[in-house]
Parts: sequence; C-alpha cells; structure tokens
Amino acid sequence: MANVDISFGKSVNEIKLTSLHDFFPSLFIETKNEKNSENLEVELNKERMKDFAFWHNQKRKVVMNTNGRDDTGTITGNN
Repeated sequence: MANVDISFGKSVNEIKLTSLHDFFPSLFIETKNEKNSENLEVELNKERMKDFAFWHNQKRKVVMNTNGRDDTGTITGNN
C-alpha cells in the first residue's frame, strides 16, 4: 500500500497543531478565588497531617510508658 499524504499538500513544517486552549478557552480560565481556595486546601491538609503526626506520636509515648517497653521491644524501668 502506498503512503497517503494526509496533510493535504502541506509539508510537515507548515502544519500547526491546535491546542485545546484554542478550542475551549473558557475551560482554562482560573480565577484568583480558585487559586486561593486551592492554596487554602493545601495548607489545611498540611496542618491536618501535622496534627495527626503529633497525635500519633503522643499516643505511642503513652503506650510505651504504660507497657514498660520502648520501640525496640526492650524492657525499661525497674521491673
């Protein structure tokens, strides 16, 4: 089968690819409110993760002190 030229007589250098932004510009408009809300969501998620890490570490300390063992499994204190 012979190669078919689908460029309609144009060379490869003459063909321009059209981006989605050119077809649908309203889809790519981002307002300042959207950017601010995204930043707030990221900051809120960071703070939640810090809170979780703190809570988790505090709980581990309580468990470690109540069962007489440290993280390595060795017995601590005067048992």
